[in-house]
Amino acid sequence: MAAHMFGAWLVERGVVSAEAVVRGLDRQQAARLPLGRLALEAGLLSMSQVFMILNKQVGTSKLFGEIAVEEGFITAKDLTVLLFEQTRRHVPLGLLLVDMGELDAAVLAPELELFKRQEPNNRHAVDASDDTIGGQPST
Repeated sequence: MAAHMFGAWLVERGVVSAEAVVRGLDRQQAARLPLGRLALEAGLLSMSQVFMILNKQVGTSKLFGEIAVEEGFITAKDLTVLLFEQTRRHVPLGLLLVDMGELDAAVLAPELELFKRQEPNNRHAVDASDDTIGGQPST
């Protein structure tokens, strides 16, 4: 059986509404930091290099990081570090739902644990950052 996504799990269990999950996912996407911004913060790219990469991206299916490496602006290792940082700053859906007032924080941790135990594949369907509640690892 395919792994469930945590938001769908919460909806199926009647913990939150589908509308709340959609709003949470929208917030999650809006909060995602673009790779170019992270590269600027890290001092790996200049603004002109970011714009050049963005211009080269138009009309292609190439990713920002792929072009940055191809152009020699950053190394593959730099890209790996940037992608790790982007993932590290990812805000888990559960925490967004708590912040939005759609889910009680006391309900989040046990639901997440039950979700992971329900089916072994679910452990991989949840982002690693979803294992944290308020910045602390859940147990």
